[in-house]
Amino acid sequence: MADLSSNHKFVFCLLLIIFQAPFQAAYAAVNGLEEIGHSWQADMRGGTEVAVGDTALSQVRQPASVVLHSKVRFDSKLTNIFPANKFNSVLEGDVYKKPDKPNFALALVGPINEKSGWGVSVFSKTSWDSAFRGKYLLRSNVESARGSVLNYAAQANVGTRLTEKLFVGAGGRVELMKGSSSSVFGPAKMDLGGQWSCGGGFNLGTLYQIRKNAMLGFGYRSPTWFGQAGKGVIDLTDGRKFQARIPISQNVLPQRVMLGASCKPTDKVMLAVEGTWVNYRYSLFGNTRIRSALPLEFPAQLNDILIGAVGCDYELTKNWGVSAGYTFNTNPVRRSDLMPNFSSNNMNTLSCGVRYKRDRWWAGVAYDLGLPNATRNNDPRRIPTLGVDYGHATVKNLMQSVTYGVGCFL
Repeated sequence: MADLSSNHKFVFCLLLIIFQAPFQAAYAAVNGLEEIGHSWQADMRGGTEVAVGDTALSQVRQPASVVLHSKVRFDSKLTNIFPANKFNSVLEGDVYKKPDKPNFALALVGPINEKSGWGVSVFSKTSWDSAFRGKYLLRSNVESARGSVLNYAAQANVGTRLTEKLFVGAGGRVELMKGSSSSVFGPAKMDLGGQWSCGGGFNLGTLYQIRKNAMLGFGYRSPTWFGQAGKGVIDLTDGRKFQARIPISQNVLPQRVMLGASCKPTDKVMLAVEGTWVNYRYSLFGNTRIRSALPLEFPAQLNDILIGAVGCDYELTKNWGVSAGYTFNTNPVRRSDLMPNFSSNNMNTLSCGVRYKRDRWWAGVAYDLGLPNATRNNDPRRIPTLGVDYGHATVKNLMQSVTYGVGCFL
């Protein structure tokens, strides 16, 4: 009982640290603008979790996984991401290396009866922060070109066993988002956002047990719908400034579709594979236009991305295990719309990790390396007659992250 009490004190202290995370600036992740996984175990093996469900945090992307747990279980994680992003344009260049403050995730899961389960979670969904020097065209001023998105979510799920092999789950989501952007367009500058907004969405999931040691999984995350208002300032070359509430055409966050499979060929080995589609195009980060006197666009202008991931868990001993994985995603950055604000063009990520479990508690650490990638645009667009902007540019990214996770049965 003394050991268990110490474990609870350790988890309580970690909770105090994690709950401070939403009130600090955070940096983004490695698949577009999101982390590769929402559970620390998934971060070890390339983000694969929709067909595994081995932690309470798996419910974030697979609501049906709440059925797999026969005891009340708690899991948590903290992620630090270390970027090295370089931006060069015809006018200016800069490097962004500011280390992030922790992203976080907390989850509880437990049984309702023999066939059903419940789960709740609180987590960072999308976090992004960047800053580059931005030189005006035809002006001597050098301004900061910045992009920031802070997005936190709370989700509640229920799941049930329809047959001996088929599990289904569903959940509702409430989200808070604060986005801002400061962009230089030729001789002008536009500042957007900086206000918190509240929205919501839902999640669906299905697990099918092909055989005792093999599982198929499907997960769907709906778009998150927010209001259509924002505050903006346009600073023109002659010093005039226009400030107004600027509505945007699509103030939603992207939907996500996931399909995966897992199997255990032996008692010590678990293999997983997963494919994902993230619909950035029809979201705030895609084809979003700003309704103002000038026909401007929100600076992100990202593509939809496809993600493929493979991962493996290996049990070394009764207490120790290791994991490894690889993740590939198509380039989210449009070559015709290179901007420093949201220029995460990482495409290949290697993952590894180690975990320890004993009695009623467990802990693990994961390391992810987003391999260097460069995107270049040689055909710059023109922002309505204002001259060449950041389009004629090269963006290079390298990202590393370290994730720590602990959990226990309650």
